[in-house]
Amino acid sequence: MEDEVVAERIGHYSIDKVRNEMTEGELEHLRLEYGFPDTIKLRLPRKDEKASQPPDGSVLIHPRSFKCGFRLPLHPYVHKFLRTLGLAPMQINPNVYITWLSMYVLWKQLGLGEPSFAQFANQYCLKKHPGSTGWWYVCAFMNIGGALITNNPSKKAWKNKYFFASGNWEFREGDVGSGAQVQTRFHRADRWARPSIRGRKLEQIMRVQVERSNIEISGKRLTTPSILAEFELASPKNQGSMSPEKRARNPGSRLIESLRRALEEQRKAEQRKSGGGDPGPLCIIPPSTPSSKPTIVLDEDGSMEKDREVDMAVEPDPKK
Repeated sequence: MEDEVVAERIGHYSIDKVRNEMTEGELEHLRLEYGFPDTIKLRLPRKDEKASQPPDGSVLIHPRSFKCGFRLPLHPYVHKFLRTLGLAPMQINPNVYITWLSMYVLWKQLGLGEPSFAQFANQYCLKKHPGSTGWWYVCAFMNIGGALITNNPSKKAWKNKYFFASGNWEFREGDVGSGAQVQTRFHRADRWARPSIRGRKLEQIMRVQVERSNIEISGKRLTTPSILAEFELASPKNQGSMSPEKRARNPGSRLIESLRRALEEQRKAEQRKSGGGDPGPLCIIPPSTPSSKPTIVLDEDGSMEKDREVDMAVEPDPKK
């Protein structure tokens, strides 16, 4: 723990030791899928640049955060929370965005306006990522009614891909900023003391807990692209659905098509060499009978091994 504090004080952060595995093709795919406006520029960091210290006007982004509802430009609600929290957007685990945005959707569904940071801090505590420097996550306090948001999917293997965003990433078109800006460079943070809330803010939390059996409280289901668009947390342009036209321009789609054509040509050449006729178009034949062997389910990153990272899903803290 003492070594971690010293590392933060002298500006040594774990992200700077992580090799960036993101490619230009993946960056272009992300741009197309989430419909970034032309006013936001995306690029990979150069070898001489620190991920924890982006150049002026730029911010570090992990692509996995978009699966958790994070969007650029920032929604005013997310902007306000980040300003209050005082951390760079990617210093916090992606699951934190699921919790924030799920609370927003719950409050809106019940006609309660917007949840405040005090209400969030009353339900969740900020903790350092164990064994690393510069990353944080949140953990639910033990409450009689249980955590407000449940079933948050754990986003693992998110640290090894990142890029810089610059331009108009902080405010959406038409939004009026308060003048205060979101922190863009990694720095130290302090855990907050659990604030006491009363009056209307307490009544709202009690209302949500009373309605738990009648409303959706799953973070996974409260932050789907359609829900984000419904509550204007993401515009239809960047909610995450790619049109056929965009998919046709996507580097991944073009690669698959080029591989398919290469296999087709190779198959025809082998058929002609053996003296056979035209083999006809390449097709995929489904199996006639289902396999009796158990199916191997791969993780999102394609690995069959369980990720050994600490699970950062928001779970109740038994010590509280």
